[in-house]
Amino acid sequence: IKQIINQHPDTLFIVFMAIANVHFDEYLLVRKNLLISSKSIKPDSLDTILGDILKKESGISGTINLPTLSLSRTESSMLRMWMEGQGTIQISDRMNIKAKTVSSHKGNIKRKIKTHNKQVIYHVVRLTDNVTNGIFVNMR
Repeated sequence: IKQIINQHPDTLFIVFMAIANVHFDEYLLVRKNLLISSKSIKPDSLDTILGDILKKESGISGTINLPTLSLSRTESSMLRMWMEGQGTIQISDRMNIKAKTVSSHKGNIKRKIKTHNKQVIYHVVRLTDNVTNGIFVNMR
C-alpha cells in the first residue's frame, strides 16, 4: 500500500479505520494524498472533503482545504515514548523537561489528532507508520 500511495501523489487515498467501542468520528489529512478517517465520519464532513477534491480536480480551487497533520520534533519524540507505554514522569526524566511540559505536549498531540483517546492516537500513529513514512515532523 505504501508503494502505491507514493507512486500516485496526485490521487487522494482515504483509509477508513474502525476501533471497537471507541467513539471517533473525525478525519486527518496525514499526507497531501492520504486521509485517515473514522468509519463513522459524518456524511456532511465526507461531502465537504469530496467536494473540495472535485473542485481541485476541475481547477476551481488550488488545494484541499484541510491542514496536514504535523508534529514538532519534541512532540514526535514524546509521542514515540508515550506509544511505547512510558508514563509522563518517565518521559519527563528522559527528555529532561518538567512533567507539566510533557502534559502540555500530550494536549497538543491530542488536539492535532482530534481526540483525547489514547487508543485512537495509537491506531492513527500505527496506521500512518504502516502506509507512509510516519507523521510529518516540522524541522524548523
